[in-house]
Amino acid sequence: MDSSLDQVVTIDTHYENKRRRGASYFLKTVNDPQHVHGLFVDNSTNSCLTKLLSAIDVNGISRSDIDYLIITHVHLDHCGCTSQLLKHLPNATVLVHPRGKRHLVDPTRLIQSTAQVYGGMENFEKIYGKIEKIPQERVRTIDDGETLDFGGRKLKFIHTRGHAKHHMVIHDSFSNAAFVGDTFGIRYPDLCYENPDNLAIFPSTTPIDFEPDLALKAISDVNSLHPRRLYLSHYGRIDDIKTATNNLVYGINSYWKILKESKKTGLKGDLLFNWIKLKVHNWFVKYIREQLGDNNRINWKELQADVELNSQGIAFCSEYR
Repeated sequence: MDSSLDQVVTIDTHYENKRRRGASYFLKTVNDPQHVHGLFVDNSTNSCLTKLLSAIDVNGISRSDIDYLIITHVHLDHCGCTSQLLKHLPNATVLVHPRGKRHLVDPTRLIQSTAQVYGGMENFEKIYGKIEKIPQERVRTIDDGETLDFGGRKLKFIHTRGHAKHHMVIHDSFSNAAFVGDTFGIRYPDLCYENPDNLAIFPSTTPIDFEPDLALKAISDVNSLHPRRLYLSHYGRIDDIKTATNNLVYGINSYWKILKESKKTGLKGDLLFNWIKLKVHNWFVKYIREQLGDNNRINWKELQADVELNSQGIAFCSEYR
């Protein structure tokens, strides 16, 4: 757990029991030091409940003074702890994209689709645990462009499709930072032990909502807010937004090219997936070596799940859209 001058606390949720794979962000009000309230942006999975509650306690805030759980999008590596966390936060309201509310109130379909992606319920339960319904009255939907005053911070919400249709980004006026969920892709500090601040950012095309044109628009929309830093859910703070933007745009365009080429093959099902997976794997190898150099300090195992999931997402778009 670390805190910056922006009073943004980064909580390493140890997603899938790995360091610096998933983050939750804890923000505090800044206008009255005698009466401090808090909120979370994303909350990862049930396995990190203790870490999230500890962040509240360490900062000397009453659990009854946690006002909001903001969900960037309703993928369970971002909102999987919501139902359990709410049990400890009597006054907290969940803020979510309008398309996401129904999946929180009744997570049946969300659970089924996630389990399918991760190879069945057994694997699902190992990663995500028990996902429960959230009472409707504790969930509030947020419109595109809506603003919220939070104790000296003005939060602006923008809807950002491309990774998911129910995705939104949050800009905080106090820190001039944008909390981008998966809109700005993925960056793993531990991909190369010699370069934990690497900017080897790549797109996340998890099934089923990859829309490359809208993903590029979302990047432009985030940059139009003129943030001085970004907070990625996977993972951490990014200060060099220009380089991050260039790398991510390159990645999206590369995946878009693979998508277009795949449609011309006439392949279906497993044959299509395997064709795409080889292309995605080769792209990763080339891109990561360009970014980090060809050395044996690159932890290639960090990327195995992303090669699989990104290939699944591109294959779905190729076959069904």
